[in-house]
Amino acid sequence: MMLAHASNIRKVAAFADVLVGAIYMPGARSPIVVTRDMVRLMKPRSVVMDIAIDQGGCVETSRPTTHRDPTFVAENVIHYCVPNMTSVVARSAAYALTNAAWPFITAIADHGFQAALHEMPALKRGVATHAGHVVNGILANHLGVPEVAL
Repeated sequence: MMLAHASNIRKVAAFADVLVGAIYMPGARSPIVVTRDMVRLMKPRSVVMDIAIDQGGCVETSRPTTHRDPTFVAENVIHYCVPNMTSVVARSAAYALTNAAWPFITAIADHGFQAALHEMPALKRGVATHAGHVVNGILANHLGVPEVAL
């Protein structure tokens, strides 16, 4: 395992068959962590999948594509940069989301909202608004409104 800093990314780009960029910065654009020069180091016809394209992308050579026309070539490297990739498998994505949310749904149903928040810190971190107030700091900052504590 390696930390994802510039020298390590540069090192692995040179021998990677597939480079997957997946950075998410809540409320912000994804930073560019793979530069055009790093892409140029990649083997011809290798693949970049920029999963962060929904937030602007984390690979300098990326640009949004579509399910109808999903790839393009830049610096002799194939790029796949479809925003909202899961929409092509909407039913499976819905099942996955339901399965991930189910423990929170049942906790709220069994114990009530406030008790579930107290028992499940992950649920509390996932709440953005409550009782007409923004309770998520990142969202409040993005909207320019005050954050109200839960």
